[in-house]
Amino acid sequence: MILEISLSAYIFTFKLWDWGRLGLDGKPRPVHIDHGKKVINWNRSEKWVAENLVNQFEPLIETATHTKEKTGLYKTEQIYTERDWFTDYVDYDNSEKTVNMLNLVEGDNVVVESLDDAFEAFEVRYVETFVIPAQVERFRIRNIGKSDHVAVLRARIM
Repeated sequence: MILEISLSAYIFTFKLWDWGRLGLDGKPRPVHIDHGKKVINWNRSEKWVAENLVNQFEPLIETATHTKEKTGLYKTEQIYTERDWFTDYVDYDNSEKTVNMLNLVEGDNVVVESLDDAFEAFEVRYVETFVIPAQVERFRIRNIGKSDHVAVLRARIM
């Protein structure tokens, strides 16, 4: 499974291949070979990509019940991503006051709770995406499923 996180405010994606998928009109989706060739950085070797773009994880917290790691977006990206692995719960501080886009990427289900009564608790299941608005300062994600541990991917603009 692939989870694509992107900011399209200033970036265009040119499809060079689309796996034969069809658009809503039932026709093959367009590919953009000519545009794509113009924007490819031909100086980036396979080695450079492996060293700079693929799976760039940085451990941030490591305890018996919680591991937090910064995940692999390239250093010039405005999006900051972290993955939390935990058994019971993780508390989040949104002191940056930015929108939080989160995905449950491992585990059955969790409950998301405001620590300041800013919203009613809600349940999230595996592979679902949920958003915590910028004005919510503190929230908790708690494992309520049968899985021993869960993982949540958190993306925000920094």
